[in-house]
Amino acid sequence: MSINERLRLVVSALGLNNNSLARKLNVSPTVTYNVLGGRLTKPSYELLEKIVFTFDNINTEWLLKEKGEMFIDVTKEKSNSQNISIVEEQLREMTQMNRELVNIIGIYAKKEKQGHG
Repeated sequence: MSINERLRLVVSALGLNNNSLARKLNVSPTVTYNVLGGRLTKPSYELLEKIVFTFDNINTEWLLKEKGEMFIDVTKEKSNSQNISIVEEQLREMTQMNRELVNIIGIYAKKEKQGHG
């Protein structure tokens, strides 16, 4: 299957047509028409870049090499990213609590030393 055919499948699966795709990508409808059905010209790097950045759920490996599934599960990736953010925040909080505990222990150690000195 050619990249033009894969692009047509993606556009169809996204419920778009030539004009709506051109609007989303901010390109001339002639550009998308030539790639999707007119002259069947190969898409430029710039057009492919706009497509994958605009539609972040398109599997670029499928689009370029026809390997894997057409779409990727971006909710899973976003979920992983959110989990990482939560863990990072918890780590910052624990580090701050650790600093506070070290300060408290230092204060008690000074008092203890002064009391026995």
